[in-house]
Amino acid sequence: MTASKPKRRKPRPTTPYVWNETRDEFKPEDVQSLVDALLRNYLSTEPSKGKATEARKFEIAEQTIDLFWRLFDMLGYWAQAQIVGKVWAEANPKLANQLAELWSIADGIEFDSHVLERFGSEFGQSRGWIGEPIFDFLASREDLDEQTQLSQPVLREAMRRLLCSDSRRSSFWRRPLAEGLKALNFGQIVEPLEPVRSRRRADALKSEALCRMNFLIGKGIKKHIALEKVAGVLNQSPETLRSWEKLLRDDEEHQADAHAARIAGKFEEEVRTRSVDELVDKYGDEGFQNIPYWQRAKYQMGRAQHYPLERIRDELNEIRAAKSAVSRPRSKIPKMR
Repeated sequence: MTASKPKRRKPRPTTPYVWNETRDEFKPEDVQSLVDALLRNYLSTEPSKGKATEARKFEIAEQTIDLFWRLFDMLGYWAQAQIVGKVWAEANPKLANQLAELWSIADGIEFDSHVLERFGSEFGQSRGWIGEPIFDFLASREDLDEQTQLSQPVLREAMRRLLCSDSRRSSFWRRPLAEGLKALNFGQIVEPLEPVRSRRRADALKSEALCRMNFLIGKGIKKHIALEKVAGVLNQSPETLRSWEKLLRDDEEHQADAHAARIAGKFEEEVRTRSVDELVDKYGDEGFQNIPYWQRAKYQMGRAQHYPLERIRDELNEIRAAKSAVSRPRSKIPKMR
């Protein structure tokens, strides 16, 4: 009698959250140079030293905020990633348990697990960690990959927690913003997130539409043709779009976005495939408000994909309909005799 062959056991999946390499590498002197620059800016704008320290003060203030966030990227980003990962796990306990089982994590995914920092890092990197075991695994499981996306409520909760601090000097804006984000998750809109009732919403949509036009111009399309294409989708005349250009001519933020949209159109393939750092190294770091145009170009490309002209058209129509309803004269009620 022939002995039956023993069944071959399937190999257990390798735990993909094992983090053998270091975080983003940087030299201690890189951190020190940022601290030194922050200190120089602080001392060079000291009010007690008189008029001389007012030179370029606003520009230095913007630069200082940029330096602060660069320092945060080096030393605080890991903390952001851990908090975002924890908030995600709190909102998706069943999925977190399923992943722990699939990955043979004996104790499950704890809130202090490195795996949550890894998840948070991935959200911060815009899902760009190619070659990482966790994300290679998720890419092969579309049913799970979709569930790991950050929903708006989860994103708001993460932002709220990231705003928590005992630092008093910035609490005047952090606390109201955190409370406003919490209220949104309960279906309420409170200050400072309550929109201002003015024409500015329409202006923002007009700016979006003009950026789409500038993207086409960047691709080499003549301006009058780009005008006609965008105007056609919006059910507007090209002259109307020209009037929007005049309206926003002195808006520096819009002009920066429009310029970035042209760059995105002209260098579409590079903007889509290369990182901001690579583009800055190749072409320079010219920008507006300490944000390189290449970073704005990537943002404009994403806006064009997720905020199409048809949506802009519909929202503009909603604003017009609301204005018409407000301005429409009410029917007179006959007086009682």
